[in-house]
Amino acid sequence: MTALTVPELFAVLAVSILASLAVLWGLSRMSRSARLVSPNPDEGSRISSFLFHGDTLVHHDIPAPEDRPGFTETLVTWTDLRHVLDHRFNGLPHSLTNLPVGEPRTFDAQISGASFQLVLHRTESAVLVTMHSETMPSPFDWFEALTRGDSGHQARDLLDQAPLPLWKTDDTGRVIWRNAKSREIEQMLGGPPEPDENSRRFTVPDDGAGLPRCFELTRLPLDEGELHCATDITSVIQAESAQRDFVQTLAKTFAHLTTGLAVFDKNRRLALFNPALIDLSGLPVTFLSARPDVIRFFDELRERQVLPEPKNYGDWRAQIRDVIVQAHDGTYTEIWNLPAGVTYRVTGRPHPDGAVAFLFQDISAEVMQTRTFRSQLELSQSVIDGLDQAIVVLSSTNLVLMCNTAASKLLGIDPGASFADMALQDLLRACKLRFAGDALWSVFEADLRDGASHQKGPGRYLSTLAGERLCYDIKPLTGGARLLSFSVRSKQAMDASVNAAE
Repeated sequence: MTALTVPELFAVLAVSILASLAVLWGLSRMSRSARLVSPNPDEGSRISSFLFHGDTLVHHDIPAPEDRPGFTETLVTWTDLRHVLDHRFNGLPHSLTNLPVGEPRTFDAQISGASFQLVLHRTESAVLVTMHSETMPSPFDWFEALTRGDSGHQARDLLDQAPLPLWKTDDTGRVIWRNAKSREIEQMLGGPPEPDENSRRFTVPDDGAGLPRCFELTRLPLDEGELHCATDITSVIQAESAQRDFVQTLAKTFAHLTTGLAVFDKNRRLALFNPALIDLSGLPVTFLSARPDVIRFFDELRERQVLPEPKNYGDWRAQIRDVIVQAHDGTYTEIWNLPAGVTYRVTGRPHPDGAVAFLFQDISAEVMQTRTFRSQLELSQSVIDGLDQAIVVLSSTNLVLMCNTAASKLLGIDPGASFADMALQDLLRACKLRFAGDALWSVFEADLRDGASHQKGPGRYLSTLAGERLCYDIKPLTGGARLLSFSVRSKQAMDASVNAAE
């Protein structure tokens, strides 16, 4: 850069001084013009000025009080000033650029007995807007009085108390108004919020408790610009995070279960499943991860023959809907007998918020064990029924547990065919109808009550009503049970037994 000579420096300084004097002279002329058109411009008149270049405000002399530092900071253009004053001064122009040069325009207003006057004076280079009041003590007081009474200002006062950050931008995106909460957010961010375009969210660092706050932005288009509303969704974010953690915890817990689990949300879409469901159903992870609805889920089970094949597809669809309803009521339980000897127990259970869970349990081993046990019981019963001896088994609580065919014929009893338990007293009553009531009966009754016939000595016997003698024996079994048996023996065999004992 070439250094200026001393004459050149003096020339630049002279031009600067002349330009400054010209601006001051222009301002003084505009101020005098404003006073000339003012009614009764006495010493008590309060005058405040707004200087515009075009429609842009470049200076004003209304100081904001300490308790409301942002009161006038939103006054950036003539539109802003006109917006807060046009309800008081009728006929204000929409733009200052259309005013005739050198022809001041005057507007008057009355508020609660106080007189106000607004003067617009345009020159070749600027527009001076002056306002006069003879009763208000300061420019701020009368400016606030001009704006306080309108419904728009009342609404702005109310919005200033709103807990949500609100701000308005013009068509260029410049902020032209904001409420107190928005100013607080801007102070913390060091500028206007800049949300992510995809999520429409932005984060404010520390809220004093060491936790960041998250806001979601909503834009509302207006005739001129947009209204921006930021909603604090911190609690929602925390709830979503807690829910994700909870679901992950459940997934880890359910991962060790052998029972398949499928949880469908209130929209009937798969929300949670565990590895056991994959093993039991054979459904691929990609299919389950796609969150199919409950109908598609059961349809896929049918395709893979993990669900009993229905005879009619339409009836099957209706049945699945019934399954969902029953599961929602907590009443659905069904056994699925599948090919290759596989058996599943499927249970539906309701969950909060309209969700429903299905439990798939492989009970093939249990069913096989039950079948084997039942087969063994049937075989044992068949063997016992094949004996010639009449056998009756009594429990430790003196209930008849079972008897064979010979005992049923001899005593006329069938414990398995009755819903009620047969007690010892019932057995004695049946025996008394078949045997003679002699001294032998008294011994039999005492033996059966006390379980004494297993003692040393010959076997006991009874006489039937037909005169036939039956040998009986009572033996202890495990768990306090007793075995009563009757057998037919010849008189010679019984006499030989008695003689041997003697």
